[in-house]
Amino acid sequence: MNMHERYQQQAAWTRKLRDYLLEQADLVRAHRVLEVGCGTGAILRDTAASNGQAPGSGFSLHGLDLAVEP
Repeated sequence: MNMHERYQQQAAWTRKLRDYLLEQADLVRAHRVLEVGCGTGAILRDTAASNGQAPGSGFSLHGLDLAVEP
């Protein structure tokens, strides 16, 4: 299992909690979202899907993560 697959698996474990928190944050009205420490982007992808925003709708997601080269 590669890192991204593992991260997606772990993200699934917290999906209900994240859905609740996103609902409480009222991101449906948001136009832009920044996730700091996004890793592979699995949670960002879920955020877009749960927000019901289609490409071209003016809604944008941005992820920021530090990649350390060995």
